[in-house]
Amino acid sequence: MSNFPSPDSFLPPSLSLASARDRAFFALGQPNHALVSIKARPFQGSWLAQYFKGLLLSFSFSKNLFWGAFILTFLSGLALGLLAGAFPALAQEKGTAQNPYKVAMVQAYDLWAYDETMRLFSEALLQLGLSRIITFPRDMVQNWSDLSEEEYLEQVRNLMAREDCDLVITLGTKATRTILRNNNAGKKVLGMAISNPVSAGFVKNQNFSDNPNFTTIVFEEPPGLSMFELFHSMFKFKRLGILYPDNDDARSYTFIAEAREVARNRGFDLIEYDGVDLSESLESCQTGLDYLLTQNIDSFYVPTLACFDLRKNNLKSFYTKLYDNNVLSMSSEDREQTKQYALLGYVFSEFRTNVAKFQAKQALDILQGVSPAEIPMKTHFDSELTLNLAAAEKLGVNLDISFLVNADVLFLDLPGLN
Repeated sequence: MSNFPSPDSFLPPSLSLASARDRAFFALGQPNHALVSIKARPFQGSWLAQYFKGLLLSFSFSKNLFWGAFILTFLSGLALGLLAGAFPALAQEKGTAQNPYKVAMVQAYDLWAYDETMRLFSEALLQLGLSRIITFPRDMVQNWSDLSEEEYLEQVRNLMAREDCDLVITLGTKATRTILRNNNAGKKVLGMAISNPVSAGFVKNQNFSDNPNFTTIVFEEPPGLSMFELFHSMFKFKRLGILYPDNDDARSYTFIAEAREVARNRGFDLIEYDGVDLSESLESCQTGLDYLLTQNIDSFYVPTLACFDLRKNNLKSFYTKLYDNNVLSMSSEDREQTKQYALLGYVFSEFRTNVAKFQAKQALDILQGVSPAEIPMKTHFDSELTLNLAAAEKLGVNLDISFLVNADVLFLDLPGLN
């Protein structure tokens, strides 16, 4: 415990410690120059009169004119210091290097897509000159990977009750839905790495958030639709396999609705397996693949699930099953997946520097007082097509020259299978 006197001991009766909106700072003189928030109450004439009466009495009781003047000067200076500290205009301005914005960052579990999103977002803050005025305090960064539902909900409630949190950034569909459901204090929330905010119900449409405390990005063209249409136009497969956990959030970020729509429009069968466990473990995904292979799929979509995180899992046996059964593999959001194993990749979402800058500007607007509902959400995404020529050769696929010309990245081997 500190040995310094309580701030209340320095204050007259009409001043009290508070953390209200209109704040000023009262320096106590600690070695670390800590600042304590105080709020001014209306001064009462009775206190002011009594204060100056005390000054006069202290002066009159002094037999030495010099000491009387010294006491009067000292007490008057102390009074002026208290008065100056009581007015908000003298408080340190928010959003400076000395008093930066404090931003929370929340994710439901570890995922390479979230790490990449925050890396690019941090780079965007640096490039825009915002990294010194926007900080991520360690105790405001949450990852619920190893927590029970009761434990992470407790963390969420504590975070949302904090008065020093200026903005909450959520990574992914699950984290966003949990934060919004528990946002009783009206915190401002910026959603990132959300595959489809409209189908998830977070925003009303591409142009309107319908939530005064939340915004995100929405692409002009639904990326899931264009992805499946491109896959089918290239390979004309008949039976596409897809797996996911059986909940609404997972159906959103694995683009199930989009896959069903494209399947209806283009005339192929969509074979679904919804038995992946909530942790999206590799074992449950392998079980799902075994089921899909019994349904004679000729193609497989690799969604953004934790089981396909190459930082954690070796997918050699998984992809070996696909190649042994001559099944085409198509991934989204991860160039490394195509480099190591898959035939085709379609990368979009937060992996673009311009999108990261777009969201950095959204964050700054919110922190500077703009209502999230008034901030533009719609933006364009530049997809990246990746092809693995070694995979095509292994599967006996002849690629049209136009696809080779339009591919952004070509890989020539399959190091993950070696």
